[in-house]
Amino acid sequence: MLQDVLLACPVLLCCKKICHKYMQCFVSKNSENAPRTHTRGMLLAHKLIPIFPFYGDASARDIDIAMKLGAGYPMGPLELADFTGLDTKKAILAVMLNKTGNPVFRRIPLLDRLVDEGKLGRKTGQGIYKHESKDLYHKIRSITKSLTSKTWAIENSDGIVVTELDHITEVWKSYCQSLFQDYQSENFPNTEPGYENLEPDILKSEVRAAIMHLKNGKATGRDAIPIETLRALGDIGVNIFHIICTKIWQSGTWPSDWTHTVFIPLHKKGSTKKCSNYRLIALISHASKILLHILNERLKTFLSKEIALEQAGFVKGRGTREQILIVRQIIEKAREFNKPTYICFVDFSKAFDSVKWPKLWNVLLDMGTPQHLVHLLRRLYEDGTASVRTDDVLSKDFHPSAGVRQGCIISPLLFNAYTELIMRITLEDWTDGVSIGGYKISNLRYADDTTLFATSARHMEELLLKMERVSLEFGLKINLNKTKMMVVDRANNNSPEVTQIANCEVVQSYIYLGALISNNGGCVEEVKRRMTIARTAMDRLKKIWKNRNITKATKIRLVQTLVFPIFLYAAETWTLRLLEKKKIDALEMWCWRRMLGVSWTEFRTNISILQEIGIKKRLSALVQSRILKFFGHVSRRESDSIGRLVVQGKVEGTRGRGRSPMRWTDQIKSAVGGPLHECTRLSASREKWRMLVGRVTSALKDAS
Repeated sequence: MLQDVLLACPVLLCCKKICHKYMQCFVSKNSENAPRTHTRGMLLAHKLIPIFPFYGDASARDIDIAMKLGAGYPMGPLELADFTGLDTKKAILAVMLNKTGNPVFRRIPLLDRLVDEGKLGRKTGQGIYKHESKDLYHKIRSITKSLTSKTWAIENSDGIVVTELDHITEVWKSYCQSLFQDYQSENFPNTEPGYENLEPDILKSEVRAAIMHLKNGKATGRDAIPIETLRALGDIGVNIFHIICTKIWQSGTWPSDWTHTVFIPLHKKGSTKKCSNYRLIALISHASKILLHILNERLKTFLSKEIALEQAGFVKGRGTREQILIVRQIIEKAREFNKPTYICFVDFSKAFDSVKWPKLWNVLLDMGTPQHLVHLLRRLYEDGTASVRTDDVLSKDFHPSAGVRQGCIISPLLFNAYTELIMRITLEDWTDGVSIGGYKISNLRYADDTTLFATSARHMEELLLKMERVSLEFGLKINLNKTKMMVVDRANNNSPEVTQIANCEVVQSYIYLGALISNNGGCVEEVKRRMTIARTAMDRLKKIWKNRNITKATKIRLVQTLVFPIFLYAAETWTLRLLEKKKIDALEMWCWRRMLGVSWTEFRTNISILQEIGIKKRLSALVQSRILKFFGHVSRRESDSIGRLVVQGKVEGTRGRGRSPMRWTDQIKSAVGGPLHECTRLSASREKWRMLVGRVTSALKDAS
C-alpha cells in the first residue's frame, strides 16, 4: 500500500524513510489506529511530528530537511500532514486517484472539513498555518502592545468616581438598566399562535447545520459551555438538541440560561470613566445559538426580500467597499457634470440599544413574518434577564425592556428590518435625490450608518428633519453634533461660505465606513492617510523586526498580513494617478527596508532588496489588480445593483471647460485599452477577466 502511494505521489518520495517509520510506529505502538488498505489518505492527515520525536525515531530537524528536499522550503516543527496545505493536497489526491484508481482519493470534502475544524492549513504559508496563526498573532500582540494603566474606576449618575469593585458593578448595572429601558412602553397584543398556525417542526439537518456553522473560540455566556463541547457530542448531541429545540419551538418557552445575557463593556474612545463611552457586547449561551441560527435562517426567507438595495449592512454579497465606491462615484459624477449635490452622514445615538420591542414586533408582522416566529422572538426578549460583567464580577440580574443584543446571531436581521420601515416612512412621497442612469438615490445604509443625498440645501434640511421625526417615533435619536453635511458643487468651489445646514456642521471631508471621503472627489488625502496608518503599524512591530530569532519568512508574512491589509482597505475604490502609484511603491520599499533593518547609508538598491525577500508583485500592481477585479465584480452584479448603476450609469448635465479630472473608470479603460462598454463586456466572463487582470498585473510588474 505504501509503495503505491509513494509511486503515485513524487512529492512524498523524499520522505520515504519517514513514511516507513510512520507505518511501523502505528502498527507496533498504536495498532488500534493502524492505517488499512482502504484508508491510504491517512498518510496526508495524521500528525507525524508528535509521534517521531516521542519514540526517538526522527527529530523535527529530520523532517525539516525532508520537507526542504520535497517542497522546496523548510517547515520547522509542524506535522508532515500539513507540509503543503489543502490546495496542494487536492492536487496530490487527484494524482493518486489517477494512478491507483482507488475511489478513496475522491474524499476531498474530508480535507475541507479538517480545514474548517482547524486541523489542517489551507495553503502553504512559509511556516504559518490556519490552525496556529491565532496563537502567533496573540503572541505578537502581547509583545507589541503599549503599556497602559488599566482601571475599572467609573463615574456614577451623580458624576462621582467610584473605585470599589462592588460599587463599580452596581454603577454599570444601573447604567444598563436605564439604557435598555423603554419608558414609553406600550402594551402589545398576544402573539401566541394556535396549533394550526405553528411553523413546520425543526429538522435534525437544521440542528446539525447550526452546530457546524457556529465558530470556535468564542466567549461563552453564563453557563460557560463552549460550542466545541457541544460539537464534540457528535450525533448524540444532534439528537439531544433536536429534542430540546423542538420542545421550545412548540411551547414558546425558552430555558432561563438561554434568555440570559451577560454584557461586557468595551471602551470605544474618550474618557474611560464615562459609561457612555463604552460599547456593550452581549455574551449569550452557545447552546441557545443553535436555535437562534435556525430561527435566523427561517426569518431570512421572509425578511431578506424586504430589505432595500440601499442597505448593505449584514447582507450577504454586499459590503463596505461597494458603499464607499458608490459615494465616491456620486461625488465624481456630480463634479464632472456640474450637478450640485448635498450629502448628509447621519449618526444615531446608541441605535441598537434603543429599539422599541412593540414597534419591532409590529414591523416583523407587517413584513409578513409568521406569528409563530414573532412569538418565539417576543418570549426570548420579554422573558430575558441580563447582568454586567466587570473584571470577572457579575452584577445582579435586571430585566431589559428595549434594544437588540449586539453579538446575537439574530440581531442584525431584526435591526435591518426595523430601520427599513423607518426609511420607508421617511421617503414616502419623496421625489428628490441624485439621479444616475435613470435611478434616483436618496440614501445609502450600512447597518445604522445612514447617508442621505439631495440636490439642494432646502431638500436636504427637509429630508433630515423628516427622518429625525420618524426615528424618534421608533426610539432612535439622531446625534446632530456628530451628523455632518458635505456640499459637492464644483461651479461654486463647494460653497465654502456655508458652514451649517439643518444645525449640522458642513465639512470638506468625512471618514465614512473607515475611508476618507473628500468633496473634491479625489483620493489623494485618503492614500496619504492610509500610508500614515501603515507606517504606524510598522513602527508598532519594531520589536519583531529587531528580533534575530524570528525568520525572514515569518517577518515577510507579518508585513503582508499585519501592515499591507491596513493600507489596502478600500483600495479598490481609489482613483490613482502616476504620482500616487510611485508613493505607494515608495511606502512598500520603506516597509521592506524597515523589516530587514537596512539603513539608507548602506546605499542598497530597491532591486536588491526585492530579490532578497523574493517579492515579485509590487504593492502598486496589487492595488491595480484589486481595482480591476472589483470592477469585474461590480459589473457582474444584478442589473438593479446600485453599485453597477452608478459605475455604468450616465448623469444628465454638461461638463465644464477644460480637461476633466481623472475618473475611477479611466483606470479600467486604460488597462483594457478600450471604452467602458467594452470593459463591461469582457468582465462578464469571470475567467477571461481574470486572465486579463493577470496580464495587466504582469505588465506592471515588468515595468517596475
